[in-house]
Amino acid sequence: MVLRRGKAISLEGKLNLALEEKKIAEDAKKEVDKALESRKTDAEQSSQRILELEADLREAKMESALSFYNGFEWKKSQMEFLHPDVDLSQLNSFKTVQGGDLVDEAPRKITIYTEHTYTKEI
Repeated sequence: MVLRRGKAISLEGKLNLALEEKKIAEDAKKEVDKALESRKTDAEQSSQRILELEADLREAKMESALSFYNGFEWKKSQMEFLHPDVDLSQLNSFKTVQGGDLVDEAPRKITIYTEHTYTKEI
């Protein structure tokens, strides 16, 4: 009887130890799950911020191009005013002088970053 009682106490001790280890493991899993959820939230916020910054960059590029175009047209109108006898009809912001002639600029390549990156001639 003493042997059985000793074995029962031993088994009860092992059971308690196993239950404690199980609780520790469950608590650790909860912490890991919480940390993982936090990382997912951080990743989602970062992705959203990237999209916002890409939109801001596109807008800044458009504003820059528009500013360049408006500045060119403004200077062209000043030239027309100061020199009305000069034909400025061929003047264009996308032309360049090569070999003494006014010619279209060679196509420029730009890289557009979206879900799929590609290069486009403009």
